[in-house]
Amino acid sequence: MKKITLVFLILVIIGLSWFLFIKEFDHQFRFETKYGPGTAYKEILDIDKFSADDPNSNVQILEKEPFKNIIQKVDLKNGNHLILDWNFDFVNDSVTQVTVHTFDKKYSLQNRLEILNPFAKNDNIAKLKSDLNAINTKINAHQNYYKITLKETASNPASNCVCITSSSTVEKKAMAMMSTIDKLEDFIENYELQLDGFPMLKVTSWNLETNQITFDFCFPIATKDDLTAVGNIQFKPIEARESLKAVFNGNYRLSHLTWLDLLEKAKREDIEVENLPLEVFYSNPRMGGEAIEWKAAVFMPLKK
Repeated sequence: MKKITLVFLILVIIGLSWFLFIKEFDHQFRFETKYGPGTAYKEILDIDKFSADDPNSNVQILEKEPFKNIIQKVDLKNGNHLILDWNFDFVNDSVTQVTVHTFDKKYSLQNRLEILNPFAKNDNIAKLKSDLNAINTKINAHQNYYKITLKETASNPASNCVCITSSSTVEKKAMAMMSTIDKLEDFIENYELQLDGFPMLKVTSWNLETNQITFDFCFPIATKDDLTAVGNIQFKPIEARESLKAVFNGNYRLSHLTWLDLLEKAKREDIEVENLPLEVFYSNPRMGGEAIEWKAAVFMPLKK
C-alpha cells in the first residue's frame, strides 16, 4: 500500500512540475471558422490590435508558416508581453479548427497556480478569454459577408482581351480595377468592339511576403485585325489552363481570400500550382444588389 501511495505521489509531483515549469503554454483555446485554413490563416494574420478596449495592444508577427501556424507577440497594458501560438487544422473545405496556445512570461507561474486553485478568481484569464472570444466573433461576422466554394479541377476560359496592367497590394486590387474600368469601356465603345465574355483579372506576379501583385484587368473581345494598342491599353491572349477552381460570392475586394484557400488545398494535396490566379467576374457591382450574390470563378493554374 505504501509503495502504491509513493508511486502516486511521485506521479503527482512529476505532473505538477511539468504543468508549472515545463509546459510550453499557459492556456489553450479552440474555435472553428467557416472556410479553409488559407482563409482562417489570413484572417488571423491581419489582426493588428488584440484587445478592442486597449488601443496599445499591438500585434507583432514573430513567425509564420503559411496556412499552418502563426506566432504573435502582443503588448499588454501592464507592460509585459503575451505570446499567441495559432494553429490551423483542416476539417473539411468549409470548416477549419483554430487552436491558440497562450504564454505570459511574466505571470506564467501565477496563472498556472491559479488554474490549479478552483477558488481563485483569475482576472487575467477572464480577460484573455474575452479578447479571444471577441476575435472569434469578429471573424465569424466578417465571414458572413462572403462565401468560398472549392470545386473540381477545371480549365479557365480562353480569350483574346483588351487589358490594362496595374500594380497594388492584394487588398487594393478592386480599387485599382475601378480606376481603369472607364478607360477600357471607353476604348471598347470608341472602336465598336464586341464583348466576348466576362471581365477578368489575371495576376502576372505575386510576392507572398510583401503582398504586392501585378495584374492585367481585361475585357474579352471578338478580335478585329485593324486594332492597335492605345496608351496603356494592350491586347493580350489568355490561354486555357488546367487549374484548381473555386467560386467566390461576395464583394470582389475580398475575392483574394479564395486564392489562399486554393493554395492551401494545393499544399495539402501535394499539387504543384503557379501562384498566378485568374478571376472571372460574372456580376457587375455597378448594378448594385447584395454583394453576397455577386459571383466570380477563381482559377489557380497547375504547373505545366
